[in-house]
Formats: sequence, C-alpha cells, structure tokens
Amino acid sequence: MPYDKTVFAPLLEIVYTKPQVEELVSQLELVLTSLFNNKESAIDVLGKFLSHDYKDKVMLCADKSGTNISDPSSLGDFLRLLIDNLKATKVVRIDLAFVPKDQQVAGISSWFLGNIKEKVFLDISIDRNLVGGVSLSYEGNFYEYSLKKKLEEKYKLGDFRALLKGN
Repeated sequence: MPYDKTVFAPLLEIVYTKPQVEELVSQLELVLTSLFNNKESAIDVLGKFLSHDYKDKVMLCADKSGTNISDPSSLGDFLRLLIDNLKATKVVRIDLAFVPKDQQVAGISSWFLGNIKEKVFLDISIDRNLVGGVSLSYEGNFYEYSLKKKLEEKYKLGDFRALLKGN
C-alpha cells in the first residue's frame, strides 16, 4: 500500500545523520522480525526495540497513514515501506573542522531541507585541516567552503605553509 512521503515527516524531524538512520533501520528490522515471532502486542514490540522518541514518532506516522498498529501484518507492511524510504533518502557528506553540537546538526539539516527542498541525511566527519568552514559532497559534486582553501588561494602554497608554521 503506497503512502505519501509526508506521512514519514514526524519521524524524519528527529533523524538527521547517516549513523542515526542506520541505527533506526537496524532497530526497525528487529521489530519486523519480532512482530511475528512472539505473543507480545505490536506496540510492545515497538517499545522493546525502539527508543521512546522513535517509538512515538513511528506510531504517529503509522496513525497518519491509516495503518492499523494493532495488526502485525499491517504494521509490518508499513515498517517495510518506512525502511525502504529511509534507505532511499539521499546522503550529504560533510567535512567540518569541529565536532558539531546536536543543535548545529539540526540546523544544518534544516538548511538543506529549506534550500534543496528535500530531506537528506548528513554523513559528518571531522577534518581539522580545514581550519574552519566546510566541504560538502552531494550527488557526485564536491563543494569546498573552507578557510584553508581561502588561505591557499590568497597566499602562494609556500607562503601558506610558512604562515601555518608561524614563520
């Protein structure tokens, strides 16, 4: 049964990074396996494998879609579609010169949603060589907005190395 992707919006509001989505998909797959393997209710199975926040958001999404949460078969179909959508969401590789706080990660995620008009997951890594700024890789394109690049452009390579060494 196909759903409008906006059905998943409440959950996607709290998932920003590639590691978060990988963990969530892993947990959802455990829920799927367990839905049919024991006598617990579907809601209990969700609570057993998902964090409180994820469980609440998944239940809200399922409810918005008209899924019968009490029916393991119906919930299973919904969870499979959710997993497929999570796996199909694009990823932006971001290199930063610092470890971002949760609020900054949420802000970066919101910026992408507002500017490219689609949800992306962030694959963040730390590269202290950037000095400041960011480099991005998205859909095969690389974008460099680092302080290191600006300094290299302003100074000749030898002068830049001397500047970094303090000579």
